[in-house]
Order: sequence, then C-alpha cells, then structure tokens
Amino acid sequence: MLDRLKIRGKIWVGITAVIAGYVSSMALSIYLGRNGERVILSITETLLPATSLSQRALEAYQNQLKSYDDAVVLGESAYVKQAQDYAQQAIGALNELRELKNLGPTRLQELSNIDTKLRYFTEMAQDKYTQMANGAGGIERDPLKDNRAILEVRLTTLERAISEALRASLDEVVNDRRREQAYNLALFIVSILISVGVVQNVISRLILRPLHKTVTMLEALREGRLDLRLNIKTPDEIGRMARAMDSFVDSLRQKVQLAENIASGDLAVRVELASDQDTLGSAMNQMAENLKGHRAAIELNIRDLETQAIALQQANDDLVSEIAERKEAERKLAETQEKLVSASRQAGMAEVATGVLHNVGNVLNSVNVSANLINEKLETLELSGLDKAINLIEDHTGTETNFWTDDGRAKQLPRYLKLLGERFDTTRSNVYEEMASLNKNIAHIKDIVSVQQAYARTGGVFESTDPVELIEDTLNINRLSINRANIKVQRNLTVTEKVRLDRQKVLQILVNLVKNAADSIRDSKVLAPEIEISVIAESGKLAFAVQDNGMGIDKRNLTRIFAHGFTTKHDGHGFGLHTAALAAQEMGGSTAVKSPGLGLGATFELKLPLKWSRDV
Repeated sequence: MLDRLKIRGKIWVGITAVIAGYVSSMALSIYLGRNGERVILSITETLLPATSLSQRALEAYQNQLKSYDDAVVLGESAYVKQAQDYAQQAIGALNELRELKNLGPTRLQELSNIDTKLRYFTEMAQDKYTQMANGAGGIERDPLKDNRAILEVRLTTLERAISEALRASLDEVVNDRRREQAYNLALFIVSILISVGVVQNVISRLILRPLHKTVTMLEALREGRLDLRLNIKTPDEIGRMARAMDSFVDSLRQKVQLAENIASGDLAVRVELASDQDTLGSAMNQMAENLKGHRAAIELNIRDLETQAIALQQANDDLVSEIAERKEAERKLAETQEKLVSASRQAGMAEVATGVLHNVGNVLNSVNVSANLINEKLETLELSGLDKAINLIEDHTGTETNFWTDDGRAKQLPRYLKLLGERFDTTRSNVYEEMASLNKNIAHIKDIVSVQQAYARTGGVFESTDPVELIEDTLNINRLSINRANIKVQRNLTVTEKVRLDRQKVLQILVNLVKNAADSIRDSKVLAPEIEISVIAESGKLAFAVQDNGMGIDKRNLTRIFAHGFTTKHDGHGFGLHTAALAAQEMGGSTAVKSPGLGLGATFELKLPLKWSRDV
C-alpha cells in the first residue's frame, strides 16, 4: 500500500508516528501531574497558614511570660496588663488555626486542649502576678512555673509538628515531580524509538534504496559509462525520475555517437532530437554547422594573438608601477595598526579600572551593612530597665537596711542586674564581631586599590594561599546578601593544602560570583535557597565552582554572559563578570558558565593552573 503513495505521503506517515509518540508521553505527564496539584492545594490552603499561625501563637505566649517576669522584677503591675494582651493574641491565633480545613480531628482536639489550658492559666496568672508585682512574692517562688513550662512545650511541639508536615508535603511534591519526569521520559524515549523504527523502515525501503540505485547510475555517468538502467516502475516522484534518467542515458548515447563522428571529421552528421526542448541535441547540431566556419576564424585568431602579446608587455610595465604604490600603502597601513594597538591597550586598562571600582563597590556595601548593624545593636540596648533599677535604689537612700531586707523588689534586683549584664555582654560581643568584619572589609578595599596600582606597574603577585581560608573570606564579604535571603551554603572543599596563586585577583572573582548567585536567588524567591561552593584539583587545574538554585540563565545569553556591558539585572552595568574573565585570563586560567535554563539555577566555574606551595 505504501508503494502507491508519493514521497510527501510517505513522509507524512513517519511524521504521524512521531506525533503519536509525543502525544502519548504528554497524556501520561498530565495524568501523573494531578496528584502533585492536590498536594500543592493542601499546602496552600492548610499547611502554609497553619505554620504561620502556630509560630504567631508561640511568639505571643513567650512575650506573655516575659511580661510577667518584667512585672515581678520591676515591681510594675502594668506589665501584667501587657501580658494579658499577648495572651489574647495567642488565643486568637489558635482560634484561626482551628478554622483551617483538613487539620484532622486529632489536631483539632489538641488545639482545643491548648486553648482551654491557656485561658485557665491566663485567668490565674492575672491575679497571682499582680500580687507578686506589688511585693507579695518573688519569681523564685512562682507557683505557676510548671503550668508555664507545660504550655510552652505544647505550643512548641505544635509549631514543630506543623512545620514538619509542611516540609513533608513539599518533599512529596518534589518526589512526585521526579517520578513524573522519569515515567514521561521513558515513554517518550520508547515512543521515539518506535517512531524512528517506522520512519527508518519507510525511508529505507521506499526512498533510500531507489536513491542509492540512482546515485550509482550517476556515478557511472561521471565515469563515462552509459550501460546502466534503473528500471524503477513505481508511480511516485522517484519512479518518474528513474524513467527520465533512463531516457536521458539513451539520448546521451546518441549524442556521444555524434561527437565521435564530428571528431573523425564528418561535419555532415545530425542527431535525432529527444523533444523540442532538447537543447543539447540542438546545440550539437549547431556545433557541427559552426565548426565549418571556425576553421577560417582560427587563422584570423592567430594574428590577433600576436597583437595581444604586444599589449601584454605594456600591461606588465604598468604592473611594476602599481607594485611600488602598493608597498607605500602597506607602510601606511602598518603605522595605522600600531596606533590601533596603542588604543586597544588603553581601552584594556580602562576596563581593568572599571572592574576594580565594581569590586570596591561590592565591599563598600558590606562595610555599610556592618555599620548599620552596629548602630541597630546600640539602639536596642535596654537602658530603660537599668534607669528604673538605679532610681529604685536612689529612692531608698538613707533607708538601705530596711529596703534590702523588707522590700521584695530589692531581692529581685541582683538577679535582674545579672540578666541585664548578660544582655549587655551579648550586645558587646556582636558589636565586636561587626567591628572586626568592618576592619576586614576596609583592609580588603585597601588591598583592591593596591592590586590596581601593582597591575599598572608589574602585574599580579603569586603567593602561598589556603583555598579553604579564601572561600571563608569570600563568604564573609558577602555575608549580608547571604543572610538577607536566608541562603544555606554548602561547601565541597577537597583541596585543603596550600597552593600558589594571585590571592587578591582570585578573591575578587569569587566575591563577584557569590554575590551574583545571592542576587539571583533573591530575585527568584525560591523556597529553599542554596549555594554550593566547590574547590577541586583535576588534570593539573585548580577548579572553583559556585552553584545556585536561583533565576538561571536563558540559553541564548550563555555565550554573552562575560561580554563587556552585558547584564540581565535591572540595576546592573555588565562590568563584574567581564572583569572576572579578564583577570582569569591574566592568571592563565578561564571562566565558564552552565545553566539548564530560566528558573533552574546556574553554575559559574573558575579554572586556574595548579601550583602546589610544597613544590616551590
């Protein structure tokens, strides 16, 4: 049946088989995707709001307990009223949590029990802690201590259970998606293999075999053989071509016979035309007629050749003059090229300066962040409580003995001052850490400027460097970007021995790559942000890799990502990656990027010649 089809019909048979395979794989993908949609709907409607509400209830309860403690320690019953407000917030969050769908009877019963105990505890605590704030007792004799602890444990357990359920649901979505992709890929491959088999059989039997015979005949014609015939009788285009080829060979044999007669001197012969459009036969007949008149023309042409020889000598003299002019033009071209080389060198220096400014800007961002953090820590020091304690002591000047022995607030002052001192120590440690980071970033700016000055004079300096320490310095410089996006950093550091490299240039490149990865994750808003940094030694190369699960890169932009001025950021300028590529080339290395596509993350690589410090 297929023999009766034309070539277009045979091709459509193969295309139909491929389309059928693709449609089958798509149908399976839609079927497998339904379960994932149900799980995602459950996460959106129940687990996400449940996680937020459970966290809000726990935080409100903890603030309630802190207000009770402040009321007792400072002796001010106003904090008890503040604690009641926090209690209402916690109860409200629990009520909203019970109104969510699909929580299950066990979870609803647990929420009801917690709500009941919280209301009961709040009623008892209002009177008890009001009395204690007025000096009727101390927090060491707190009769509600066990109730407080039990409620906090139950609220913490509830928040963790809901968070674990959310995490488990997300893992289920990911696993279902992987299984769906595996099944879909398997069916697609099987369908394609079957389709390819059908198409290959159709093309081989109905197209390739006749074409092979045709090619064999054409090769024989190229060699001058006229003894072959195709003898293909099919009604399609190939059969028509075969019959035309057979007729062409027959006609060509007649024309060969005519040429042989003309070569023997018989100019009176005639060839029988295959049709009115037989241009070759007409041309050969015309050629025989023309040859008769060409004999006289040949003698005339000999005399013309002698005249042309004289003209050729004159042209040769003109050519010698033209060569001298061309040499002068080449000399001017060489001068122009020297000027272009100088301009290119100056442009390269400008590009390096631009890259240095970009790196200084990155570090200045970290300096600004450290300064802001120090300012925030100093502003949040709890000096109001210390002022109240001092005023309390000053109010009892002259009656210290009675105050320290009889007043319940005096008994709480040492413990309160101790807690306040611990908070001050914590704040001081945080400020010291930020000051150390601030000094380190300022030193890095100084190093960057020094590197630029050294580059202008002699180029890079290779020194013994610990790759692990280099990675940690890179992460510290980008700490703000990483912390703001809650990024988890994975380290795969297989090279722990010191190597020789231009430490400052490598640090600048890695800082730029990690910052770009953090920016990509920030813009993508991925649920589980992660950066993996690798350092491995392979084939005489030291390879650094920075991989993220952020925005990814369009495949059309992979070849332009390191070009000067190219950027995909709305606030970018396209200097960072270009400068990194130039710095890598100066060290004898290279940069590369890989990305499966938009939304699938990216991996940037820096490869340098491996030189162990122990070998020097």
